[in-house]
Amino acid sequence: MRGFCWWSSLPISACIQAGLDGGSEYFLIEQDDTYGRAPYESLKISHDNLVRMGCADWF
Repeated sequence: MRGFCWWSSLPISACIQAGLDGGSEYFLIEQDDTYGRAPYESLKISHDNLVRMGCADWF
């Protein structure tokens, strides 16, 4: 199983696994607030976190 994302309010690893088990082919990043960061900086953070969780081959 891919790593757990401890800074999220959701169990990201479980969500990803449920999506894979259900046949999902695409996963989208959604963020309500960038907390003072530029949108692309937030997107890069999300990308880097997914790579650390073992999802690098998705990009």
